[in-house]
Formats: sequence, structure tokens, C-alpha cells
Amino acid sequence: MVLNFVQYDAKLIRPLDVVPKEVNHTFLEHLIQVEQRRVGNWQQQFATAQIYEGVTAADLAAFRDLGLELVLASGKWAYFTDAETASLVHCQVARSSEAIAYGSQFVSNANASTVRSQARLLVLDDTASIEASLLPRIRQQLEIDLSEADLGEVHRKLGDCYSLISSDLAHHVAYSARQKQPHHPNTSPFQFRAGSPERPGVIKGTCRVSEWCDRLQVDAILSLSSFKATHQPNGENPQLVGVHTVSDFFFANKTYATVNQQKRGLQPALVTPEATQQEVLPELVERAITAAQIQANPQSATAYYLSLAEQRQQFRDPPEIESLEDEETETANDSYVDTIYEILKADAFGQMHRHPKVIDAIAKVLHHEWMDTVTVGVYSPSAIAQPHADLKPWECCFRELPQGALVALYRSPLGNIAGIGTFINN
Repeated sequence: MVLNFVQYDAKLIRPLDVVPKEVNHTFLEHLIQVEQRRVGNWQQQFATAQIYEGVTAADLAAFRDLGLELVLASGKWAYFTDAETASLVHCQVARSSEAIAYGSQFVSNANASTVRSQARLLVLDDTASIEASLLPRIRQQLEIDLSEADLGEVHRKLGDCYSLISSDLAHHVAYSARQKQPHHPNTSPFQFRAGSPERPGVIKGTCRVSEWCDRLQVDAILSLSSFKATHQPNGENPQLVGVHTVSDFFFANKTYATVNQQKRGLQPALVTPEATQQEVLPELVERAITAAQIQANPQSATAYYLSLAEQRQQFRDPPEIESLEDEETETANDSYVDTIYEILKADAFGQMHRHPKVIDAIAKVLHHEWMDTVTVGVYSPSAIAQPHADLKPWECCFRELPQGALVALYRSPLGNIAGIGTFINN
């Protein structure tokens, strides 16, 4: 089942002449299917509208005249559904503030998903030490002889929104279609989305396969921090730590963890002045000199255009379904439409490099290069962070850098200096 969100103008309350936003393997889709088994089908409507300057609360409320209710928001986008579908979201998210903070997780596009009619989950608080009273309760719930040392080892493997899953569950959501480098489920961490109509909120984070799930006979060992929007209507949080058996458990593989190249931008450069002076500025000066030399020679400009296009062809992934989540991060792997590359590639005698359209295309590429240079367009490694029990709080592990290197880590987008930390590479 694929959900299609018709795009509206939020001010005119009128559908736009564009292709609907399409998402698949979403938690909202699962909630609808469970409810359909219970009450039967109903007329469903899905719409989304971008909130731009001038759009007011009254404009969003006017969608009710179309039979659409505002259910969640993500970045600059608002999402609407019919009343029946909206009630499903409201049952999962009691607080409107949490619908704004985590609403996008319900329509987060994934690459594969599975549903367990009955799932056994162990939930541990990754932010606190294990209480003495917890071990006997977990032993009783698991019906196995679990030692305090074993429970401590399992606890140390969890982290902030970082969980463990069984090999069987990972294989059920493994995907390789449209991937240049297929990932093996047992060795590849990935971002996941999960949830059940029996439990409020949604579960999100990163996970990897662990033999502890099979040893404890559970489908997943989840960190408490992965549970979002769990407040009940009375404001209380449900008791989540322990072993739970839940029905209609939805689990989706959003994306496998990979190391990409992300544009650093101006803000990180401003809050790390010494690193910028020593590492970034020399690279920018070299790029400026190279760009000037290329621009002065038409043949060099053509060769540069071809080499850049070939690099992008090499790293470009096949197009994926657009996610409804607000992704504003620019990476070096972003694809773009190139209409000149094939012509220049076939031009063995260099007859086309003075054609006006070729000159214009090359000029745009060089202009982008200059703009990248003056806006600190340096690319840095970007990856999903994973906890490791052997790392000290001030340490990180990135194998492409030498032992003992000082590494500045931040989560994009970086707001201010409070969002960046300095670590020692181990």
C-alpha cells in the first residue's frame, strides 16, 4: 500500500498541478491496515501543503471545509487526512507538540518493512544504570536464568536511540533493489522505524543485529530513548522498561548506514576557527587557483566539466521515492540533471566546446565552483554515529583519520557552537 499526498497551496486551498508525494512502508500505512481489518474500508484522503510566509492558522483550519484535518507537521510542510485516518494518528500521539516534533515519523518513507503478529521486545533505559529490582523482573518475564553481568553487557551495547535486533527480523527487512552495493543484514546497521497500535507513539533510531536477541529469545532489544511521543492523554508516560509482547508490531528499514560526503558550510567554519585556518582555507585557496586556470582555457573547462560529470555519475544512486521528512542536508552524492555530458562525451574531435549551450553549461558549473569556494563549500565525511562500550566519553572512532587526531563532530544542521564537540580519535 502506497500513500499519495496531494500537494495543495496552503493559502489558496487549491491542489497544485504537480505529482502527489508518494511514500511507502510507513507506520501510518500500517495503522490504516490494522484499522481496516477491524472496521472495514473507508474513504481515505491525504494532502500536504507547504507553510510559506503569510500562511496563517486560519488558512490551515480552512482545509476542514474539504473534509481534511491537520494531523502532523514536518519542517515547512503540514499534512492532512480524512477524519477517520486522523483519529488513528491522534490515538498514537496525544500531545499536539509531540505531533509537531515527531509527526514526520508516521509518514517516514522506508525501503522495506515487515509486520509481526506477535513480537517480543526487551526495553532498557539507555540513559540510566540498571536498578537492582529490574533483574529479577526481567528473569521472570524472559523465563531464563539471566545473570547480572549478562544484563550489564546487553545494557552497554545500547545507546542514544540505538538498539539491537534479531537476525531474523533484519533479514525480513533487508533490501537490495536499486543498490549499487547490497548490504548484508547481519553486518550492516540501519535506521529503523517501528511501532504498534497497542503502544502510544512511534519508535525510531539505529539498530544492528546482535546474538543477544536470540539468546534472550526476543525480536529486539530497544533503547528507551528510541520511544517518541509516548505521553498518554493524562500526561503520564507508560511503563516501558521490561519485556513486552505486542501485537501487530511494525518494523521498517529506512536506510542502511553509509559514509557520505556532506558540504560543511559556513557555520561549522565559524565555530572552529583554528581548524578552518589550518585545514579548510588552504584547500579553498587551491580550489580558487584551479578554477581560475580552468576558466582561462576552453579545452580545460570542457575536460573539467566531463570529469565532474563522470564523478557524479559514479557516485549517483538510482532515484528513490521522496521522503516526506524535511531533509535539507546537501551531500556530494546529490544527483542533478545533466543535458550536456553525453554530447561532450561523444565529441571526439572537440567540435562542440564552443557551442553557446555548451559554453553556458560550463559557465554554470564554474560559477557553482566559485560559489562553493566563497561559501566554504568543503565536503566532510558524514555517517551515522554508533555507540561503543570501549570508547571513553571524549573519544570517537573514525578509521580514515590517524590515531589521536582531534575531531570536531556535529549534527547537521548546526545551529551554534553548543551543537559541536571535540573528540580524540581512537
